[in-house]
Amino acid sequence: MKKILTIISIVSIFFFFIAFDGKKETERSFETFKHQQEIFYSFPVVNNGEPLRTGEKKYADDHILVKFKEKVNIQSFMDSMRSMGLREIRKIERLDVYVMSIPEGSHPEEICNVLNTHPDVLYAEPDYIAYACARPNDYYFTYQYYILNEGQNYCPPLNRIGKAGADIKVTDAWDREKGSPNIIIAIVDTGVYLQHEDLKGKIIGGFDFVNNDSDPSDDHWHGTHVAGIAAAETDNGIGIAGVGWNAKIMPIKVLDS
Repeated sequence: MKKILTIISIVSIFFFFIAFDGKKETERSFETFKHQQEIFYSFPVVNNGEPLRTGEKKYADDHILVKFKEKVNIQSFMDSMRSMGLREIRKIERLDVYVMSIPEGSHPEEICNVLNTHPDVLYAEPDYIAYACARPNDYYFTYQYYILNEGQNYCPPLNRIGKAGADIKVTDAWDREKGSPNIIIAIVDTGVYLQHEDLKGKIIGGFDFVNNDSDPSDDHWHGTHVAGIAAAETDNGIGIAGVGWNAKIMPIKVLDS
């Protein structure tokens, strides 16, 4: 049975490399091989040979990572895969994972999809590339534990230690989006200090419903604090980082001191 499963997997991989000339070619290959006597079962390439990728994933395009199940004859597997264009590059000893080269022009996810059907393979996956998350240079950013909590002392006078990972995960989001100047955040609070060095370039309009005028200045500071968290000028070397780097602020004063 194991021999049959191995044949199935090898044939599946063979289909993968020969059947990319369109649906008709895939069907012809399928019909030809499924009548071979030594093959217990065969199937056409998934999705008619079209890429399985659904997003902009970032990974190495010339190799994949493969981990085998226990008590597997790895050399025999490598020998059988060599005819398909897969070759061992090296072994990551501490992980017991093999780095394997793939044919030029092939898609790592598609090859992994086929290898993961092989009875000897525990898993096969692309070698994803990790990038450091966006990290602004604002002076007090290290104390903003709610944005990036690395277990740091976020309040030295009181020796307050954060819990690593207990944050809003916005640094991951910053790699994709930092906000738009077309987004206006209304701060409905005690107003905003209009000349604050970390906010004055972000403020547009506003109104004071307490005094019924167009000067929503803050006489309590709570509104200014909230505005800074939401959209302070970010990566400018001063103050704090705002969640929405590029968003604008509209102060709406509804509370007095």
